[in-house]
Amino acid sequence: MRITKLAKRLGVYFLIVLWGIVLTMPLLTAESTFLYGDVNDDGEVSVTDAVLILRHIVQLPDVELEGESWHAANVNSDNEVAVADVDLILGKIAGLIDFFPAERDLLEAEEAVEKAEESSLPEDVESAQALIDALPPIPPRDALQARLDAVAVESTLTFLVISDGATNHDKVELVQVDNNNVSITGDYYALTEYPASGETPPKTARWIGLSIRIPELANQEVTLTIGTTEYTVTLGSLPGQAEDEFWFYMNPTPGGKNQVLSFTAEDLEGKEYAEDLILAFVDEATTSGPLSIEVASDGQTNHENITIVQENNTVTVTGEYYELEEYQASDGTPPATGRWIGFSIKLLEQDHR
Repeated sequence: MRITKLAKRLGVYFLIVLWGIVLTMPLLTAESTFLYGDVNDDGEVSVTDAVLILRHIVQLPDVELEGESWHAANVNSDNEVAVADVDLILGKIAGLIDFFPAERDLLEAEEAVEKAEESSLPEDVESAQALIDALPPIPPRDALQARLDAVAVESTLTFLVISDGATNHDKVELVQVDNNNVSITGDYYALTEYPASGETPPKTARWIGLSIRIPELANQEVTLTIGTTEYTVTLGSLPGQAEDEFWFYMNPTPGGKNQVLSFTAEDLEGKEYAEDLILAFVDEATTSGPLSIEVASDGQTNHENITIVQENNTVTVTGEYYELEEYQASDGTPPATGRWIGFSIKLLEQDHR
């Protein structure tokens, strides 16, 4: 049964070939518009194209598909022109299929290029490039490559941020939340004072040093904008720095304020980068909870004429206030008149704020 079907099928192909011998069928012209299945470049997919493929398969001397004609004939995208391609072409002519496998590959690449054009994201450009590279050398591939090359890629920088390990690293906690955000928590009023030199800004003391690494731009020049001030630094240029590293020193800005570092750079291949690194300072006192307050007479002014009793946050002072001794007040011990009482107040747990 299978032999009978195969014989009928080969018989149909043989008749198509014989019919095609009497036809004059030019191949691709100089003004070719590429279309899968359109082997003779007449603008449509027809039985004539199937005939050309069959004549090529049986190696008739007047037909040898090559170049764009060969790729137009390879509609199943298996890098071989064979009877399977004829089956697909006849199936499309008969309305049994809507697209050739090769057309689907081309359509997928076109959609990827459109996505890259809309987003300009590196990952979308990379995906589109992979699909273009998988296409055969046909005119649509060249057109898609030209479109992708014109995409202005928004190149992103990868930041790796840690404390520099030398300046107040024991007073702050640094957490890199994501690529562009760093959270710095600490008691900024208790930072150790460091003498600043011309090589270690800022010029004032109590500063924090960060090690910022940008792997994409090792040993390259980077423009850094802080507020309205612009700096130029070369990664890895100082002794002790890794090739992709530079050190950044700054005064903390506590109270939930952010400091934005805007980077612009161009690598050796001409690719431009623009990215922000946000340093968020989270204010934190040395201790949490209520203060512990201890109150007593100062031991110098009328302490023998009064009684002081403290109960938690309440202090009761008892005495004959009209019999208090008069003390000479000075500029440093108000009030300006006499008969005053002095207290010693100790904050046992002090919030630096």
